Amino acid sequence: MPVFTESISNQQTAYSAGIKVYQNFGQLNQGAILIEQFDRNLLNPSGFPAYYTTGGVGSPTVVIGNNSRLQIQTSGTQNDNAACVMNQLSFSRFAEYVDNRSMVTMDIIFSFGDITLEQSFFGLVLNNASVLTALPTTAVHVGLYRDTSVSNNMILSSGNGSAQATTSTLKAPVINTNYRLNIVWTGNNNAVVSLYDTSPYTSLLKSQTVTDFGTLTSISNFNLHFFNQTLTGAGKGIFITEFQVLAT
Repeated sequence: MPVFTESISNQQTAYSAGIKVYQNFGQLNQGAILIEQFDRNLLNPSGFPAYYTTGGVGSPTVVIGNNSRLQIQTSGTQNDNAACVMNQLSFSRFAEYVDNRSMVTMDIIFSFGDITLEQSFFGLVLNNASVLTALPTTAVHVGLYRDTSVSNNMILSSGNGSAQATTSTLKAPVINTNYRLNIVWTGNNNAVVSLYDTSPYTSLLKSQTVTDFGTLTSISNFNLHFFNQTLTGAGKGIFITEFQVLAT
């Protein structure tokens, strides 16, 4: 059962800008909510805008599985990777309005198909509409990553263009168990990224306050990325059940 399900009547009346569900993605105006539940057969259905770009090294599999979640699976060769980016819709606090009280809030429900010998990232990267080819480190970003060559724990991470800040959640994921990543971008250079435990996703594991994204401007747009790389001769998978973005 999707976490962010809304009834049709609520979708029609709850928000002045309306709830945008694929295939009705568009400019994310203030007051709008965007929901992606991957409840279709193809990631980019024929006849609709291709909001996602997929890729990777080797023979990656980036598809919507039978259980309506986005599957990002590497092939079974060491250092092969698989990636997906929402490249036709980016997120900016400056889009359509300039208001210091405004913020963008994102929730991502995700899980791991394997928890060993892999590198993974879920989150936002500045002005990058191309698929990731490696973990973001000093690049301007905010999100969650794992590098099991360093630690089995899930790590909260941000970058300002020259340095990276990391915070361990002290929590190693459990295979095929959903977690909730929350990103609240409250200012040009201020955000909070948090990881919540399993359903009902209200138990906070760890938060990181971000106070330095470098220099952001009126054309600073963040793209949503999912990335996974195998560090061994076996395929590794990550899964995104759904995500929600709210502009307030």
